[in-house]
Amino acid sequence: MSRFVSPVRSHPRHILASTAVALALTVSTASAFLPGAALAQSTATDVTGTPAAQTCVMDSNNVPEAASSAGAVYTLDSTASTASYTVQEVLTGQGDVNAVGTTNALIGTILLDESGAPIPCSVVYVDLRTLTTDEDRRDNQVQKVLETSTYPLGTFIVTGVEGLDGALNDGQEHTFSIIGELTIHGVTKQTAWEATAKVDGDTMTGTATTTITFGDFGMEAPVFGPVASIEDEFQLSIDLTATT
Repeated sequence: MSRFVSPVRSHPRHILASTAVALALTVSTASAFLPGAALAQSTATDVTGTPAAQTCVMDSNNVPEAASSAGAVYTLDSTASTASYTVQEVLTGQGDVNAVGTTNALIGTILLDESGAPIPCSVVYVDLRTLTTDEDRRDNQVQKVLETSTYPLGTFIVTGVEGLDGALNDGQEHTFSIIGELTIHGVTKQTAWEATAKVDGDTMTGTATTTITFGDFGMEAPVFGPVASIEDEFQLSIDLTATT
């Protein structure tokens, strides 16, 4: 059964104030790679297909308004976090190889309720223009396919979780699924990510992985030079560290 948790609405005012200041500073610092990133709202549905418990409205700094009612807000540390893709290529004369593109140009907020359970409206932004592999020609082709001059950001907004047994406040690693809206290349799709997460005091660490296709997001696989073909299906991953 899907577990969809609504935000808790009461906690001390000084916690809210300090959280709002920290979020504003974090997003402002990273805003250099977020041109035109303002989000109006999410209209996603949860895993059961019913309307989401709330819309995920962002303020002028792209901070979820839900943060004002969260029990804890964790801000991504981009120096210790990575977003990546892995795609299988067939190289002429070499056979199958996995190409991996990575970036640490990502920001976001992870929201928990007062019990330590994830709530909707956590959000992650990734600057797709900064993805790099070990091959410049591949990187140039990926940028063309993603049309990053028009769609520079990848965005994921959480709308629910399932399979989480307990809250993320016991120092143990938890495995569960995250459901939410993924936007790439101007196309938004509901996706499910297999995730792990652990909270130790003021620090959260975790991973999240999903599989999508180029076709799902209105793109064609980027073929270049020695690449004879590329699988339409590929993997997206986020390796994160976040702090309160």
